[in-house]
Amino acid sequence: MGGEAALAGPRKAEKALRSSGINHTILRLGALTDDAGMIPLLFGMNDAILERRIDSTTTRRPPILSRSDAARVAIFLLKEASSMFRDLTVDCSWHPKYGRSSVGSEEAVNAACRQDLMEALTKDILLFSFQKG
Repeated sequence: MGGEAALAGPRKAEKALRSSGINHTILRLGALTDDAGMIPLLFGMNDAILERRIDSTTTRRPPILSRSDAARVAIFLLKEASSMFRDLTVDCSWHPKYGRSSVGSEEAVNAACRQDLMEALTKDILLFSFQKG
């Protein structure tokens, strides 16, 4: 299992949510890991991160994200930015510069602490919109 079959159920639920009229932000996460996290994040829209990953690597591995970083961005969206990203589908994964070997490294933790999530979300989503438009 995997691939399109694994995505069919969530995509059906997303479609139902979009058509419900309820204010929402759909957060599509990379493959979740149990790593400690505190890795800088990358954002996109409508599977842009997954498509870019598939186009640029020979591996079939999806973008990844720790559960703790997933919680960090979800809480940020709920508390700080829910109205700004209302009715959007936002992709999120670790920045490609960092991987599992970066977890816990001083460089990655410092970069994650310095990362302004609002700025990163806005910049990455605007960049995606410009590239697609």
